[in-house]
Amino acid sequence: MSQHPDKDRPVYILTGNDLLTGEVVYLDKAGQLSAHLANAVHFPDIQQAEAALSAFDLAAGSSSSLYVIPANLVGNRVSVHSLKEQIRVTGPTIQFLPSRAGAQSAR
Repeated sequence: MSQHPDKDRPVYILTGNDLLTGEVVYLDKAGQLSAHLANAVHFPDIQQAEAALSAFDLAAGSSSSLYVIPANLVGNRVSVHSLKEQIRVTGPTIQFLPSRAGAQSAR
């Protein structure tokens, strides 16, 4: 029986932060780090995701801190489950305050 293309399918992806810039990154299909969730390679089970994580860690050294997270795949679109990961995908939940120097010069 084939799966309906628009049905949610559980998958696993690798995400983390670039340790030099703090940027949120995802492992892509080319084995590179991408800043875009849409480029994330998805694995059908956690064992495959953990094997890819181990292989990446051996090859990459310590320039990033990847870990496995559950996600959903609807068609070709990946979405994350947890609120933490949703915030990481979309960015800060508040606007940044003006710098202290900028606030002092406005006086």
